[in-house]
Amino acid sequence: MQYRREVDGLRAVAVVPVILWHAGFNWTSGGFAGVDIFFVISGFLIASILFEELTAGRYSILRFYERRARRILPALFFVIAASYPFAWAWMPPEAFVGYSSSIAAATFFVSNFYFWLSTDYFSIADQQLPLLHTWSLAVEEQFYLAFPLLLLGLWKIAPRRLLPILILAALASLGLSEWGWRNAHEANFYLAPTRAWELLAGAAAAIYCHQRASVSGSVPSLSGQMLSCLGLAMMLASFFVYDEFTPFPSVYGLLPVTGAVLVLIHGRIGTAAAALLSWRPVVGIGLISYSAYLWHQVIFALVRIRLLEPPSTLMMAFLCVLSLGLAAISWRYVEHPFRQRGGTAVVSTPRLAGLVAGWALILTALSAFGVMTDGARFRFATKTNAIADQIAAAKSNRNEVMRIGTCQFNSMDSGANLGQFLKNWSCMPQSAEHLAASRIAIFGDSHSSDIAAAMRLNGHDVLQVAGANCPLNPEYMLPDCRRIADFAKERLIDGHMTELWLVNRFGNPRDLTRPALEGVLAFWKIDGVKLTLFSPMPEFHDMKNRLIKLGWHGQNLSLPRDMAVADAFLSPENRALFDASSVRVLDTGAIFCAAMPHCQPLDGKTLLMIDGHHLSVEGARRFGAVLVRQVFGQ
Repeated sequence: MQYRREVDGLRAVAVVPVILWHAGFNWTSGGFAGVDIFFVISGFLIASILFEELTAGRYSILRFYERRARRILPALFFVIAASYPFAWAWMPPEAFVGYSSSIAAATFFVSNFYFWLSTDYFSIADQQLPLLHTWSLAVEEQFYLAFPLLLLGLWKIAPRRLLPILILAALASLGLSEWGWRNAHEANFYLAPTRAWELLAGAAAAIYCHQRASVSGSVPSLSGQMLSCLGLAMMLASFFVYDEFTPFPSVYGLLPVTGAVLVLIHGRIGTAAAALLSWRPVVGIGLISYSAYLWHQVIFALVRIRLLEPPSTLMMAFLCVLSLGLAAISWRYVEHPFRQRGGTAVVSTPRLAGLVAGWALILTALSAFGVMTDGARFRFATKTNAIADQIAAAKSNRNEVMRIGTCQFNSMDSGANLGQFLKNWSCMPQSAEHLAASRIAIFGDSHSSDIAAAMRLNGHDVLQVAGANCPLNPEYMLPDCRRIADFAKERLIDGHMTELWLVNRFGNPRDLTRPALEGVLAFWKIDGVKLTLFSPMPEFHDMKNRLIKLGWHGQNLSLPRDMAVADAFLSPENRALFDASSVRVLDTGAIFCAAMPHCQPLDGKTLLMIDGHHLSVEGARRFGAVLVRQVFGQ
C-alpha cells in the first residue's frame, strides 16, 4: 500500500480530541468520537493491505497476525509494565485488584468485556483506571480475528459482491448498535458487534478506492475538494456538539465515521483537506498517535490517584504534552524497531514470538499476584487497610438494608433477570398495621432505596420499587426501566397507596430541563395519589479515595460538597412548575445537613455515606429521623 501522509494526519485528528477529552477539557465534550475515527482508519488500512495481497495472490493470514503483533504488542506491553511501579506505590488494595485484573484483560485483548462488566466509561471514578482505554484495542483485535477469514471467504465465493456485502454487514452492525444503546447501553459501548460497522465502514472505503483505481497525486475534482473538506468539518463538529450523554455508538456516530470515510476516499494530494492533514506537525502527531493513545490515560489516571485534589487545568495541559513526549520516545525506541522486519535479531520472527510470550507470561503473573494477594494489602499500614475494609463493610450492609436485588433491580449485576425480579418482588409494607399507618410508595433509582430504608429504619414501612440508574421521565427510560416503572404504577394502584415519592440522582442534565420535568409530572400523575419529589442528594466526589489518601483516623474531615445538580433542580423556574402542579418538593440537601454533623459524610469514625452519594445504614437512619419529623411532625 502506498504511503499517504494525510492518513497519518487523520490519526492526529482522532487522537488529540481523545486526549483532551480524557484530560477534562469540556470544550471538547465529544472528544471520545476520536476513537470511532480510529476504528475507521484501522479498517481502511487493514482492508487496503489485505485486498492488495488478495489481488496479488500473496495473501497470508499468519503474516497478517504477525504484522498486528509487531504493531500492537511491544508498545502495549511496555506501557503496562511502566505503569506497574506507580500503581504499586499509589493504589489502595481494592483499586489495585481491579488494576491487576485489567492487566490480564489488556494482555489478552478482552478488556472490553472486563470493563463492560465492571465500569461506566463516563463516570468520575473511572478516570482513575489506568488501562480503561485498552477496551478499544480489544475491540479491534477481536474484529481482526474474524475479518481476514471473512474477506478471504468472500473473495473466493463472491469477489464482485465484496463491497455491497461489507456495506450490508456494516448496516446490520449499525442497526444492532441502535437497538443496543436503547436496551443494553454498556454492552453496546464496549462490545465488538456494535462497533464493527465503524471498522467495516473503513474497510468498505478501502475496497471502493481500489475498485475505482484511485491514483494518488492525480488532480482532484471539485467534488473531491468539497467532499473531503465536508468530511473534515463533520469530524471536527462531532468533537464539539456531542457530549457524554449522546448515545454511542448509534446513528450519531455517522457524523464522525462518515466524515472519516469522505476524507479517506476524497482527501488525496491536491485537496485542501490533504494539505491541512499533511502539515508536518500534524503528521508527526499522527505517527506517534498509537503510543500517545496508550500513554495518556495511564498518566492521567495515575496522577489523579496520587493527588488529593483533582489536577488543575494547567497540570492537565502539562500532562497532555508529557503524553506526547513519552509517545515520541516509545515510538522511536519501542514501536519503530519492532515494525522493521529483518533488520536486527531483536525483530526477527522467532525472537518476536519469544518476547511476546515471555512478556505475556510476566504480565499474567503480575495480574494473578495482585488479585490473589487481595491487592497486595501488605503494601500499606494497618490503618489504611482498615479504612478500606470499613468502607467495604458499610457498602455490604447498605445493600442488605436497602434490599438491593429484592426491592431494587440492578441490571449491572451479573446474571440479573428482570422477569425473575418482578416475579419475586415482595416490597409492600410488611403488615396490615404498617399499610394502614403509612400508605407511601417510593419509586426511583438507587437513591430511592436510600429513602425507603431511611423510612423503614424509623418505623414507617413503605412500598419500594427501584431500578438502578432508572430516570423518572419515561422518554429516557430503557425498556427494563420502563417495565419497572409500569410495575410500580400497578402496585401503587393495587396497594391503594395514597402517596408517591419520586427520588432520583438526576445525573443527566437533560433530566432537569422543563420539558423533562413536565414529562415526569405527567407520567406519574395518578388520581387520588399525592406526589412528592425529592431534590438530588449532595455529592462528595471521590470520597472513598480521599479518605484513604488522607489516612483518615476518625477526625471530622471536611470534604468538598457538590450541590450543583440540587441547586439546578430547585431553581425558581422549577419550583414554580412544581407549585403550579401541586407537587410537594422536599429539599434533600437541607434534610441531609440537618441530620449529618457539618453537612459531612462522616462523623468521627462513623461513615454516613459509602461512596459520596449513597447513604450508609447509619446515614439512612439519621436522615430518616429528620425526614419523619419533617413529614409527620414526629
